[in-house]
Amino acid sequence: MFHDHEWEQMLLLKALDTDAFYVDALGSWRAHARRVEGLVASGCSNEGIARIKAPIGLVHRQRDPHLIAASVIAEIAAAFQERFTAF
Repeated sequence: MFHDHEWEQMLLLKALDTDAFYVDALGSWRAHARRVEGLVASGCSNEGIARIKAPIGLVHRQRDPHLIAASVIAEIAAAFQERFTAF
């Protein structure tokens, strides 16, 4: 998780080059659209871009850092369960 647009693109490209099961970025849908434009211009694949969870969390448009954290932890737990456990 990262929210610094100056560093974000480089860090997302590096994260997407791994097998990380959860990659996210803070920001609105508009911020994500700009993020995607930059990633496409850098040669990032559509599959890579699709791995980015944005906006993050199960509850969108949160401003309170505690609620954002709880929402993201729940989303990470769900992603982990989906990838690593068989039910």
